[in-house]
Amino acid sequence: SSHFGFRCPRAPLREMKRWILGLLLVRVVARPFDDSPVGETPTKQPATQGQVEQECGYLRLPVEVDLAEKAATFGVSRAGVWESSDGATFLSWSQGSLAWNRPPVVFYEGSRLLYKAISVLDVDRELGMKALRDSEDTFDVIAFKDCRDVVMYVLRMRKDDPDVAEIYNALGQRVARSAHGDHVPDQIYFYDEREVPMAYAQSPMITGDVLEIKEVQARREDDTMAPWQMRFVEEFRSNSSLLRTENRWVLMAAVQERALRDVSTTGEVLRRRFWLLAFCAIAAIALLLLVSAAFQAVFRLAYPLERSLHQNPFFIKDDGGPYGTFPVKSDPQPVP
Repeated sequence: SSHFGFRCPRAPLREMKRWILGLLLVRVVARPFDDSPVGETPTKQPATQGQVEQECGYLRLPVEVDLAEKAATFGVSRAGVWESSDGATFLSWSQGSLAWNRPPVVFYEGSRLLYKAISVLDVDRELGMKALRDSEDTFDVIAFKDCRDVVMYVLRMRKDDPDVAEIYNALGQRVARSAHGDHVPDQIYFYDEREVPMAYAQSPMITGDVLEIKEVQARREDDTMAPWQMRFVEEFRSNSSLLRTENRWVLMAAVQERALRDVSTTGEVLRRRFWLLAFCAIAAIALLLLVSAAFQAVFRLAYPLERSLHQNPFFIKDDGGPYGTFPVKSDPQPVP
């Protein structure tokens, strides 16, 4: 049998649960999120010049992808991979964590640089997209760029609720959005511009029982990024270009930004930033003192201090004058 154009599988229990999840996604689509209007079909995103010349390259992802953090280097950086359930690595990523502002995330395939996720502070100056202006400062803006710093996509994530986000193409057209799961609260659903489901993600992994109601995952208090699992939904036949295997990385990168948001405000990271600021302040003060001492030394080379012999009592005669000086004759007084 079929429902909403989606054929119900008859075989394994896992496929049956995925079909049930599909019905739940349909119910969510019936209630638009944030009263957002259904947008027009956006322009298909062309390949960048770096991709055409095969300098930046493409990344093709399967239906299911896992996000994991693999290593942290002396507490100053973090690194991880996108991999399959059996451990095959699709992509490696790294991020420095000692910057005061959000450091960029860099994505590699082997030794080749693919993409970069860079925080945008001034949308008008850096991107020139009027649709992304945020007068109320409710969103964080992340630009996804290729290896030549060409903007490919832009992510807008709510500061008070990182599960809620919007994705725009290079022309400023909205191509996707994310929202909370209705029946599985700790899942994130992704929809195209026409509110058709495309994918969903959950941490640490997508639950086997889609009917199980869980509490929203609490913010982690340590410095370890939680693992996530992403699954792309092809059954609803979305026409979005983000469902193409070479463009699925955009939704996966949005999930990674969500995962990094949890650890960017933990106590350990905040303490690290405090010590970073303290170290920078001490280093700046020491540098200023060193530069001041150097200028003082150069100045005294040109204008040395005058030394007075009166400072040594053995060089002073009984009449109060220094040794080796001639007495000064006074002018004769006029005779009255």
